[in-house]
Amino acid sequence: MKNVMSAILCLLLALLSCTSAMAADDTVNPKNTKATASGDNTILEVPDNQKVRIHRITFLAGKDITAAVGVYVKAGTQNLCGDADCRFPIDKTGINGFQGMSIGDEKYGIMVTQTAGDDVVVNLDDAQEVIVIIVYSYF
Repeated sequence: MKNVMSAILCLLLALLSCTSAMAADDTVNPKNTKATASGDNTILEVPDNQKVRIHRITFLAGKDITAAVGVYVKAGTQNLCGDADCRFPIDKTGINGFQGMSIGDEKYGIMVTQTAGDDVVVNLDDAQEVIVIIVYSYF
């Protein structure tokens, strides 16, 4: 029960961390989703006339993960975070509770898509459950 409460607290802190000193016209949006299929998993469908600034992205190993999984983020042909040859490992085998990583800069963002309308995609090298929390804004 303690591990579950710790995981919930971590998720809440990640979502609450989106409050930042941004311009008044920027709307920061948190989204919680899952990627489960090997290969590309669309985590954010982007309107045709918009680009995306990612302020924070968090990856957590799902509760039923059975093996390590490599993760990277892309939009269209643009690699945003890692690539097919340089993935971030997510692995919780042998431990109880959640394991993962979070990267971000709420004020300026850490990743920006180059082409309007390109969906944000998480690519997994194995069919394992990865929880993705993304904090983003359109521009």
